[in-house]
Amino acid sequence: MITENNNPYTNYNNFNNQNAGYQYQHTGFIGAPQQEKTTKFSIRELLFKYLAYLPLFLLSIAVFTGGGYLYIRYTVPKYKAVANMYIRTGDDVVTNNSGVNNSGNNDFISSALFGGKKVNIDNEIEKIKSKDFIKNVVIKHGFNINYYNEGKIKRSDIYNTAPFQLIVLNATDSTSSFAFYVKTVTPQTAVIYSSQKNPSAEALNYKWGDTIFYKNNRIVLEPKQNNRTVGLADDPYFAQYNTPLAEANDIKGRLTVSPYTGKTTILQFSLICENPNEGADIVNALIEDYAQKNIDDKNIAAQKTINFINDRVEFVSKEFNNILDEDLDYKKQQNIFDISKESGFYLENTFANEKQIQEIDRNLMTLYLIENYVSNSHNKDSLVPTALGITDVTLLSLVSKYNQVQLEKAPLTKEVVPKNNLQLRSLDVQLTDIRKSILESIKNIRAAVQTQKNNLLGKNREFRNYLAVIPEKQRKINDYTRQENIKNLLLQFLMQKREETAVASSSTVSDYQALDKAEINLKPFEPNVGSIKMFSVVLGFLLPIFIVYILDLFNDKLVVREDITRKTTIPIVGEISHIDRSMNTIVVGQSRNMIAEQFRILRTNMQFLLKGNTDKTKIFLVTSSISGEGKSFISINLACILSLSGKKVALLEFDLRKMRSVIYNGERQNNKGITNYLIGQTNDIDEMISTVDKFPELHIYRSGPIPPNPAELVMHERVKQLLEILKEKYDYIIIDSAPVGLVSDSFALTNYCHVTLYVLRQRYTFKKQIEFADDLHTQGKLANTAIVVNDVILGGKYGYYGYGYGYGYGYIYRYGFGYKYGYGYGNYAGKYFKKGAEGYFDLPKKK
Repeated sequence: MITENNNPYTNYNNFNNQNAGYQYQHTGFIGAPQQEKTTKFSIRELLFKYLAYLPLFLLSIAVFTGGGYLYIRYTVPKYKAVANMYIRTGDDVVTNNSGVNNSGNNDFISSALFGGKKVNIDNEIEKIKSKDFIKNVVIKHGFNINYYNEGKIKRSDIYNTAPFQLIVLNATDSTSSFAFYVKTVTPQTAVIYSSQKNPSAEALNYKWGDTIFYKNNRIVLEPKQNNRTVGLADDPYFAQYNTPLAEANDIKGRLTVSPYTGKTTILQFSLICENPNEGADIVNALIEDYAQKNIDDKNIAAQKTINFINDRVEFVSKEFNNILDEDLDYKKQQNIFDISKESGFYLENTFANEKQIQEIDRNLMTLYLIENYVSNSHNKDSLVPTALGITDVTLLSLVSKYNQVQLEKAPLTKEVVPKNNLQLRSLDVQLTDIRKSILESIKNIRAAVQTQKNNLLGKNREFRNYLAVIPEKQRKINDYTRQENIKNLLLQFLMQKREETAVASSSTVSDYQALDKAEINLKPFEPNVGSIKMFSVVLGFLLPIFIVYILDLFNDKLVVREDITRKTTIPIVGEISHIDRSMNTIVVGQSRNMIAEQFRILRTNMQFLLKGNTDKTKIFLVTSSISGEGKSFISINLACILSLSGKKVALLEFDLRKMRSVIYNGERQNNKGITNYLIGQTNDIDEMISTVDKFPELHIYRSGPIPPNPAELVMHERVKQLLEILKEKYDYIIIDSAPVGLVSDSFALTNYCHVTLYVLRQRYTFKKQIEFADDLHTQGKLANTAIVVNDVILGGKYGYYGYGYGYGYGYIYRYGFGYKYGYGYGNYAGKYFKKGAEGYFDLPKKK
């Protein structure tokens, strides 16, 4: 761990922490640690930066405004035609002239013909913008034939104001367009040609109204009806025939159809066209033809419906007649006249027969009882009952006679009469005979009654069989009746709808209606003059800004102070302005020199870097990344400014790889240098000293001849000996060393130094080299490093901005030119900042 005693950065840290306010107040270069600083970039600085490119701005604005003017002047203006179309939905109630409600009916035929639909706006838009529909509109109205007035630079669409009309009788190729120029020669004749560059190549003379063949197309050019004599014109007309499909595609590309609002069924048509009259006509034609197409579709649907109804009426009539015939045939086959009356008749007879059969059954039962009674031997002396409901006269007579004989016999049986009594025997014989007769009569009666019963039963069976099939016959008859009713109702409905459809088709109203005609707006939609003028100026102003920005973006050189502060934490202790090449190398000799004042600021900042250092002699190492960054210039002027304070200063030119040929004004040189001392050719340092008249306290030690091994010489022990000797004689030792980005010589000297001044040059040092310097600082390879920015041009296109300009331009603005306090630096401003002057560090220009 590096302690405060042996850490070369301790003094700098103390300087930053303890004296930040004082340093910022006097220099503007050092304050808080660098990583916490941000460079302020004011609007004034930005303005000065871009003002340096004022000619570019003026040229760009002039070019863009001129281009905008030419665009406005020669661009064919475009106009927008706008119209609205209302779409009636199925919820709207519309009554036609016949009084029939077209949309209120709920039957399917009315819904199909007149309403019952919901509008899909997207579908309607696609149908309107379909190629087939637009193509039909183009063909119907002839929008595929265009007329132009050919000018010197641009071509103007004259639409229907052309004095003639092109009629295409026959186009041989339906997919090919053609165009030609028309030049009137006389009011009766003209000439057409295909190329304006060479009119005579394919020139064709004709008379108005004649049929001519042009490129295998048969065409006629006729004067307008209101202009039978076509006047002469200096510029030719241009007639163009496009195929309907090509024109439809062109119109579709320029047509916009969109909902008027989200809550309505109104569509807004918008068409961009070169001629406002043509645009309005096209939009109106689209709306009118679309509405007419809806009417035509409805009429076609109505006619198809009528044809369908007629077919159905004929078909249903045939079915109705067939059902009537089948019903009649069935009734004939079944002998049915009135099935209800017939069924009542048979049912009544059946009930009557049942009653007779019941009566017969009762009679048979009586006969059975009488027969059993008469046949029973126990009853041979008894009377036969006569109150049993017998109605047969013969049987009643026999029963009566039988009972009479029984009554005659009864007294004899009560008396004691011999069995062979003749009277008794006679009565018994009579009873026996009568009994036989009764039984025989009962037998006959019963046979007759049974026969009657069987007849009645047979009839009842016939009646029941007929009644059993009556439901099936009734169902069949009911089926025929139901079919007859259905067919009859369907016929009535179809005939009614046929009449309604016929009446409605004669007064059909379209579902689409133009709310307003397309207005002719004579103000061009394109080009927008105001916007073009504004954008011309804006683009003319922005392009140079963009160019400058791109130049800055691709510039890899150090330009602004922020380029340093972003890449390293090394403090900046001085910023030396750009000087003219014609100036002397030593620029600090004049006390009121601005550059001298900047070196005084550097001298002051270095004292703060050395604060706490108790060594009698302070050693500064001046180095850079590459050659040409001005470390020698910084070294000599720093040495001179230190010597002006009365201190003894030694300047060591330790870049042994390059012999400096520059001789300072008033310099007296010795022949020997540092190389001579290091290789042992001399031990007397006085033989190495060069002096300058105006700086008696400054001794310059030149590098001497270039050795073959400069790296080894810098590491030689005699370097330390030399520095020890110089410490006894001088207060400050400044070592002008080789660039650390190219050779390693300076690393051998850093151990002897208290401060390393790392020189960066604006517009010359690469930004990557700042990172290289930061790496050296971070790794501790350079002692107590501080940065000096050389060859600074403040403001303008170079854009180097520090903290308030420091003692640079800020002093010139405030004291030299602005307030004239009398001791400012304005006397030298023109000398050092002459506009266009070649810089001190610039390479000589080739002659």
